[in-house]
Amino acid sequence: MGHSPSPSENQPNDDALNAQDQLALEALIRSASHYVVPSDKLRGQVLHTVREQYSDRRSERAYLEWVWALVIVACLLVPVLQSVSVYGKPLQGRTAKQIEEQAIQLAHDQNIEVEWGLVEVFSRIRQGSVVPNSP
Repeated sequence: MGHSPSPSENQPNDDALNAQDQLALEALIRSASHYVVPSDKLRGQVLHTVREQYSDRRSERAYLEWVWALVIVACLLVPVLQSVSVYGKPLQGRTAKQIEEQAIQLAHDQNIEVEWGLVEVFSRIRQGSVVPNSP
């Protein structure tokens, strides 16, 4: 009785194609190029898809730029608004004429120039010290 080859011995090894099999495979691939062709609409479809993706990315980038701009503006405005709310409240109800009169009175009382009296009035207002309104 002879030895019959096992089924695994009859199957070609993918890693070791012989030269004849490689040539046959290359010829088969080469011949497929004659009947496998892209459709006439393929280029247009690809260009349309690329344009849509580019447009989407551009829109996303513009949206993110607006979001970042708003965040930066908010970050810059918060301290300004806080300072206005802190320093603005003491000045409410006072006119420039009243503040000037207070500065003149303070300058006269402390024997300083009116400009320094004005600086002192504003310093006291900002510190929360009560400067009486002039009658």
